[in-house]
Amino acid sequence: MAQITAGIKLRYGKEGADGAKPTAWTDIPGITEIPEMNSEPEAIETTTLDNLKTKTYIPGLSDVGGALAFTANDTPEFRTAWKAFVAEGSCWVAIEVPDPISERMVFKGKASPLGFGGAGTNAVLTTTGYVTPETEPAWETIA
Repeated sequence: MAQITAGIKLRYGKEGADGAKPTAWTDIPGITEIPEMNSEPEAIETTTLDNLKTKTYIPGLSDVGGALAFTANDTPEFRTAWKAFVAEGSCWVAIEVPDPISERMVFKGKASPLGFGGAGTNAVLTTTGYVTPETEPAWETIA
């Protein structure tokens, strides 16, 4: 069965005293787009003089591209939740995918204060919230 995007959530949570991941998460409502976090690792060349036709490589570091852009409908509920996220400082961030996948991508990160997302005639007011990753993103099963 294919996974639909309905029900995917952006959440954040405070780290436990022992450095553990959160057991409780806070939702950020109104998210309409989540950025791709599937970066290609840098290729580090390992070609030796023995190679006659083809270069060889090993995977290097991946780069998610700096701050991640989350698009949202600019509502009072979103603004209140985002301000609380920013006030939390460095915390855990989760992109949660419901059944049938039932996994979340987690990383430590820090949200930036909102700017103005721009406006157009006869359109919904949207904005972009930025989160800067501080650790490597990793998948985990939703318990």
